Amino acid sequence: NGEASAQPMPIRVDWQEMMNFDGKIAYFEGKVVAKQENNELHSRTMEVTFDQRIEFRSRRTPEEGQSQKKPTIENVFAEGSVEAYSREKKGDGLIRQSRLMSDQIRFDNVEGTVTIDGQGSVTIVEPNPEINRDALPPERFEIVARSAEMSQSQCQQGQKYRLFRARDNVKVRSKEYSATCGRVSFDELKNLLVFEGEQDRPAYFRKEGKPGQVPPTIAARTIRFNQETGEIQTDGSEGFNALDVGGPSGKRSTRR
Repeated sequence: NGEASAQPMPIRVDWQEMMNFDGKIAYFEGKVVAKQENNELHSRTMEVTFDQRIEFRSRRTPEEGQSQKKPTIENVFAEGSVEAYSREKKGDGLIRQSRLMSDQIRFDNVEGTVTIDGQGSVTIVEPNPEINRDALPPERFEIVARSAEMSQSQCQQGQKYRLFRARDNVKVRSKEYSATCGRVSFDELKNLLVFEGEQDRPAYFRKEGKPGQVPPTIAARTIRFNQETGEIQTDGSEGFNALDVGGPSGKRSTRR
């Protein structure tokens, strides 16, 4: 999931066709399955790059000045019907489950980022033990885009939070709203979604209305939506198609 672990954890990789390892890069092909504690990755091929060359035949004691640290994984590149699952547990309970799907996904352990190349989707759900795309819990959403990147940061108080960005033909949906845009970002600490248009096409945001009502839609160059307060802010607004737009607080501000 792009997050550095406090202690090294073993990775088990199974494959069905071929494996090639030159001491620095390991390549696997054919229904590849990689498992590491609560993380699991499925793909057609997978390439694993280490931070230093591994010499299996050499048993010499490292000379003075040479590094004695064990090799670690720098990055993992998976391609072909990629599905990545990450589960976070506290005690015996599951507190978060993430699923990434795309044709190509790159995990960079040095930068702590996950990059999706090509169209894909990201689903993050908590605390439900199973991900159901047709029944997402409140404040949980699904993003479909051509490219995406996810990283983790830490605030001054020590709280860890995730930052997510996606671009190109972005579609976002949840139980309460949906959006289409050129770019989207999500700040987990602020619980803030930012939708941006591209070129001459604005971003569109729609709050789901009551049964029988036409869902109100916002069109603007930039739309900021706070999931916690329900507040909506826009830059370069092109207007609304309904009078009452907003979340639980009913707040809305517009800057042209």
